[in-house]
Amino acid sequence: MSQAATLTGITWNHSRGYLPLVATAQRFTELHDDVTIEWSKRSLQAFADQPIERLADRFDLLIIDHPFVGFAAAHPVLVPLDEHL
Repeated sequence: MSQAATLTGITWNHSRGYLPLVATAQRFTELHDDVTIEWSKRSLQAFADQPIERLADRFDLLIIDHPFVGFAAAHPVLVPLDEHL
């Protein structure tokens, strides 16, 4: 029997950003009962107020807004999810 894993994620505080992720995480856990995904949400301003590398230290999954994509690509703070699937 494998050990259960809990992944944490962060996204923006809007129903379009949060609710689909919660629903998808629930379905994923139904199919993979050894993995739980817990999503948190924050305002867009809160994303702007905290460096992306701090979020990457705290969360396994990040849904980020476009201003941070260039920084993330230029610095080794994020890894592509498909490298871990």
